[in-house]
Amino acid sequence: QLLGESGGSTNGTRRQLDGTELFKNVFHPQFGDSLAFIGFARPQLGAMPPIAEIQARWFGAVLAGDATLPTKESMEVEIAADQIQYESKVFAERMRSTVDFGRYTADIARRAGCFPDIGFRIFFQDYELWRAFWFGPVLPQSYRLDDGGVRGSEARARLKSTYMTFFTRE
Repeated sequence: QLLGESGGSTNGTRRQLDGTELFKNVFHPQFGDSLAFIGFARPQLGAMPPIAEIQARWFGAVLAGDATLPTKESMEVEIAADQIQYESKVFAERMRSTVDFGRYTADIARRAGCFPDIGFRIFFQDYELWRAFWFGPVLPQSYRLDDGGVRGSEARARLKSTYMTFFTRE
């Protein structure tokens, strides 16, 4: 049974699954990598579509064999730790699985293998990109910077352009 004895929150007499019951608001330990719940994480500040996109990229990477999930036991330990964080940030019963947009998307991008390598090498090679990534807004395009071809170059241009538009007077 999906919800079991301890799964889901109670809404009257019906049990509901919420994101806090899932590994990183996406995977149920019982089903592992065969089923993903996309869109269960709600940002405290920010938009849901970019979160759903990065979750879908992670699921795609898992299905393709480019990323792996921890064991069921490890997932359950991490779920319990995350639930403590969620409980401390609950603003309303209906908003139980709120996440910090920047931290959550970075965590999922690392797990999906698409967190960009924006270290000191980029600082010297492309300072504008480095500055936009580390000091600009968290944008979904940030996780496409290392993509090849047109998609990656468009993501780099968008990140720089957004930074220049909102954070400089140039």
